[in-house]
Amino acid sequence: MMFFKLALKNIISRKTSIVIVLFIAFSVALLVLTNAIFDSTENGIQETFITSFTGDIVIRPKHEPALSLLGDESPVTGTFTEIPLLTPYEKINSYLKELPEVKLTNPQLFGMVALDYNGQKTPAALFGTETSDYLKMMSGIKIEKGQAYSENQKGIMLSTQIAELIGADVGSELQFIVAEGLSVRIRSAPVTAVYSYPVKNRIFDDIIVISPQTVRELFEINSMYSAEDLVLDKGTQELLSDYDLDSLFDESDDNLDDYICYETVDADEECFAEDSFNDAAVISENSADTTWNFIICKLDQEASVKKTIKKMNRFFKKSGWNVEAVGWRNAAGNLAMYLYFLRLIFNIGIFIVLFAGFIIINNTLVINILDRTQEIGTMRAIGTSKLFVSLQCMSETFILAVAAGIIGMILGCIFSRAVLALHITFSNTFLIQLFGGNTLVTVIKASSLLKCFGVSLILGMVAWIYPVHTALNTSPVVAMRGAK
Repeated sequence: MMFFKLALKNIISRKTSIVIVLFIAFSVALLVLTNAIFDSTENGIQETFITSFTGDIVIRPKHEPALSLLGDESPVTGTFTEIPLLTPYEKINSYLKELPEVKLTNPQLFGMVALDYNGQKTPAALFGTETSDYLKMMSGIKIEKGQAYSENQKGIMLSTQIAELIGADVGSELQFIVAEGLSVRIRSAPVTAVYSYPVKNRIFDDIIVISPQTVRELFEINSMYSAEDLVLDKGTQELLSDYDLDSLFDESDDNLDDYICYETVDADEECFAEDSFNDAAVISENSADTTWNFIICKLDQEASVKKTIKKMNRFFKKSGWNVEAVGWRNAAGNLAMYLYFLRLIFNIGIFIVLFAGFIIINNTLVINILDRTQEIGTMRAIGTSKLFVSLQCMSETFILAVAAGIIGMILGCIFSRAVLALHITFSNTFLIQLFGGNTLVTVIKASSLLKCFGVSLILGMVAWIYPVHTALNTSPVVAMRGAK
């Protein structure tokens, strides 16, 4: 306690103490403000993508290069690379539904096409999915006109950006074109709804939500159903019961000719009645197509995304499935990663500026102690131990750092409130994407305040070591003569 009393007395007696406190407090306040802005923008961007595009977690096929929900976006192959299907979809889906952390799952197909409306062609990214669970997961999407297409109905949901660009509206019939070599496939579907996103973002401008069967037809993806969902008619069941399927293609079977139709038969002759293959299999009402590229997952609010991703990937690896779980940033693709690295560079720039300020503050603390070399030499000459001198100097610096840290946090909170009161808005699309919205918002977290306060304490605790060490190594006689 004596150390703190002497330290407080020395601080009050020196005017330089006020300058030191103000320097540190102002730097801490800037750090609090920048962290409040960065925390807000990070939360804003994440919330926008999760509620409008990616969900919390995306299950995707393993692929080189890695796939986003917009396909392969590498500069070499482009987004038109064929995306593998999730295999085995049924087992993956069953596993996800059993996880207590997973609240909703929604499968999705992807394809890049040319959109044609009234002779105006534009590239488009098709998200083939049923809308019932999709709209529950994407709470940021707001239906402005019409209504979402129902299950097994051909339909399109257009964003307001695309609708305005091509001049389409609810009821418009749009055509989609896919060219592969010399062949061209064209499919059409009606617009059933026009929707909007909470924040304008370039990554959303090309997305069209469409019925999955249309995507399968465009890209010739064969529909596959689970065996238990197939109902064979009576004629087909009787036909299959007549054959020993295990030995059907055994070349040693003498009766092989009984099962084969040769090309030499007359046109009027048939090995099997035509009716045998008409409506041979019927899809039950509860059946579900298993041909999908991705599964989007929405987690329970209490679940940890990082822990759930690790848990999923461990299970996928153990099961030998060539799939992986990724978070929203990886699922969003290049633009989200670009914004992330741009913000990271911006953060580094801010910290470089603050670090330069801290160096100035540190030098001020160093000078403050070196100016007391004569005083320290006198104390050493009358028998004061080095430990006592060190503890006294450390106590002074500690008090300065604590006071400056508290004042800095208060100032940072005031600056943050002032930014909110100014209601700074953006019209530039790039800034809107960078800050996660069209208004600059600050969010002060307790963890950020503690980090900033910790920086102040570390600065204070480190700053006294070098000058005190130098002063203590100076001979008391030399120090008393005024040597520095």
